[in-house]
Amino acid sequence: MIFEKDVGTDDDGRPIYKRVEVDDIRRDNAEDYTLVGDKAWITVHNISVHIARKDDGVSVSLYPLNHEDGDSITETWATYGEAMVEQQKPFSYDEYPCGII
Repeated sequence: MIFEKDVGTDDDGRPIYKRVEVDDIRRDNAEDYTLVGDKAWITVHNISVHIARKDDGVSVSLYPLNHEDGDSITETWATYGEAMVEQQKPFSYDEYPCGII
């Protein structure tokens, strides 16, 4: 199933749509989604955005619309460890030996 929503207009006044596969994402609120599957495609104007869950992080690739089987325009990725901030660090009994935070 494909979910498509008008999310505004580009600099030339043309509508911008987001296209996502509903089975792979969960809508959390009007603007936020959570990737629950392994990958999802989102279309923004004439760019297809591919988001993929990996064992150690997330990759994002951008493709020209309707040319997703060719070379990507650009790619980036981040590991879950790189995204960890102090408040999200796992609980450690070494740090709190009595279990009291």
